[in-house]
Amino acid sequence: MSAINRERDEYLSRVTAYYMRGNHTFRALPLDVEGALAALREERDAGETYGMLCGRPNGVVPGPVHASTAAEWPAFEDAARPWLETVVARSKPPNGVFSGGTPSAGKRG
Repeated sequence: MSAINRERDEYLSRVTAYYMRGNHTFRALPLDVEGALAALREERDAGETYGMLCGRPNGVVPGPVHASTAAEWPAFEDAARPWLETVVARSKPPNGVFSGGTPSAGKRG
C-alpha cells in the first residue's frame, strides 16, 4: 500500500459516529446519512429512544444530539440529519490532499 493510500485510510478511520443508548452501550453508525438514519430507526423500534448521537474525534464531529422519548423522536431525527451530514462530510479527506502527489497549494511556479 502506498503512503498516500495509508494516510487516506488513516484519516478516514478516525471519524466515527455512534448512537449511545441510555444504558451506555454503543451502536456504531455507518458513515452514510440514510444508512445511519435507518439504524437509528431500528434502535427506536427496539425501544432504545433514550440516548444520543456522538462520535470521534472531538473537534471534528459536532457535539452530541440527545434523544429522550418516542414522542420526541421526530425532533431528534430532524436534528440528527444535519449532524450526520456534517459527520459524513468530515469523514472524507479534504480535496486534493490525497490525490497522489503534493497538493497544488504547495507547488511553486
